[in-house]
Amino acid sequence: MRHLYILIGCVFAVFNNANAQDNNQSSDKDFGFSILYEQCVSSNIQPKGWETFVSTYNQVNSPTQALTSFHNKFMMDIGVRLRYKKYFASFIFERLNRECSAGFSNNESRIFTLQNNAVLSEIGKYFVRVLNQKLNIGASVGMRVGASSYLFSSYKYQDGFESYGGEKSLNGSYIAPPVLGVELSAIANYKLYKGLMISLKLGYQFNNNVAPSSYTDLSDYKALNPGTPGAIVFPLDYTKYTFTNIDNDLKSSMKGYKLNIGIAYEF
Repeated sequence: MRHLYILIGCVFAVFNNANAQDNNQSSDKDFGFSILYEQCVSSNIQPKGWETFVSTYNQVNSPTQALTSFHNKFMMDIGVRLRYKKYFASFIFERLNRECSAGFSNNESRIFTLQNNAVLSEIGKYFVRVLNQKLNIGASVGMRVGASSYLFSSYKYQDGFESYGGEKSLNGSYIAPPVLGVELSAIANYKLYKGLMISLKLGYQFNNNVAPSSYTDLSDYKALNPGTPGAIVFPLDYTKYTFTNIDNDLKSSMKGYKLNIGIAYEF
C-alpha cells in the first residue's frame, strides 16, 4: 500500500506544472478507453454471519487475543473502462484477500484467511464534471460474478509451523461455489496530465441472496475418517459445533463496503 501512495505522489508532483499549462484547454472527448489499477485501503467485506462465529468462538475458547472481524491482507481491482460522454461501462477483476486471527497464552494462534476472485461488470454515469472537466464524479451499479470463495483455517504452533491438518477440529481449506452479487459505487477521478488520472472509489457489495452456499472442506480426510475432530462444513455458531453441523453452516453470502484508491489512463 505504501508503494502505491508513493507512486501516486510522484506522478502528481512530476505532472503538476505541466497540467497547469493545460487548464485553459478542454481535455474532454466523446469517447474514452481506460485501463485502471486500484488498491483497497479500507473494507469490512466478509461472509454474512461471520460476527456470530467470532463471538461464539471467543465464548468457547477464551483466547488471550480475541478473534476479530477480517482485516485487509491484499485487495486490488484491475480492469478497463469504456466511456461515451458522461456514461461509462467497466469490466474489472477484483481480488479479495483478508485475514484475522486469535492468539493463545502458549504463543500459538488460530488463523483464518478469506479469499475470493470476481469479475465486476458495471455501468454508470458522471453527474459532476468540473475544473475544465478534469474532475469527474459519478455513480455506478454492477453485477459481480465470482470464482469459488475460499476460507482457509490453520493453527500456528510455537515453533512457527502452520498446520491445516486433521489434528485440530477447525483446520481445513473450505470452499464455497461461485458467488453472485450486486455492487453499488460512487466514483471520482481527477486528470493529472493528458489521460493520466488518480481515482477514488467507494463501493458497497450487497448480500448474495441468489445462491449462498456452505463452505465445505476441500479434502476428503474428515469424510473418510469419521473419528477425525471437526465437521466437513464450516460452522456458523461455534457453541453448536458438531461433526455433522446440520443447519449450523456459515454461508458464502458476502456484504460490506470497500474504499479504493488508484491510477488510470484514458486513451
